[in-house]
Amino acid sequence: MIALPITHDCRVAATSFWIPRLGMTFSSLDEAWEFWVTYGGRMGFDVRKSYTNTSNLDGLVTSSRFVCSNQGSHAGDKRFCVVKRNRAHTRTGCLVRMGITLERENKIYKVHDLFVEHNHILQTAQTSHLMPSQRNISKHHAIDIELADDSGIAPKAAHEFLGRYVGGSANLGYTHRDHKNYLCTKHQRKMLYGEAGSLSLQSELLEGNRQLKKSAGLLSTQLIRLSYVVVDSLRGLAYYVGMH
Repeated sequence: MIALPITHDCRVAATSFWIPRLGMTFSSLDEAWEFWVTYGGRMGFDVRKSYTNTSNLDGLVTSSRFVCSNQGSHAGDKRFCVVKRNRAHTRTGCLVRMGITLERENKIYKVHDLFVEHNHILQTAQTSHLMPSQRNISKHHAIDIELADDSGIAPKAAHEFLGRYVGGSANLGYTHRDHKNYLCTKHQRKMLYGEAGSLSLQSELLEGNRQLKKSAGLLSTQLIRLSYVVVDSLRGLAYYVGMH
């Protein structure tokens, strides 16, 4: 096993508030997960959730385990096919994990299981921001991306400019590919809403035409009935005049 270089890694500060310990408590599952993501980013390993147990009585999460993304191992590919690009095997059977359980009395989550020794090489501070768990487009970044796109600035140029604004692309928290993917999602969402709006308008027009035809039919029926009443009245008046 390769132990965490806590005493030699320059990324480990004197204060260890972000280093997990047995007995640590969190007010919510999201807080515990954010802590684990931050810890993985600082130490240089990607993270994921191994499992989450939920109570059938009240729907509360009773326990969960967060692990290193290298946990487990891939089964051999039994398919007989040739692919252009083989995916890298990243599962090394790493046992790093943090398990939490719910204490119902205090309504907090407590760390009851912890293992912090990796069996693989960790990312450096210069590359840790490229890990999937560390790439996140915040609301403020999303506004900047959309403003640049609305102004006609190309995604590459916009990403480079935003990177210079915060002191380097590594400080953005997302890559150029994430930037492009966000814009693609935005355009697809806009197209979807546009189609939905058109369909809604078309549906309203069709419904209006149906209502108009229905009203016209009722009006014509009432006019026909009224004409019958008038004709009958005129016939009765003529008969009365003829008798006198």
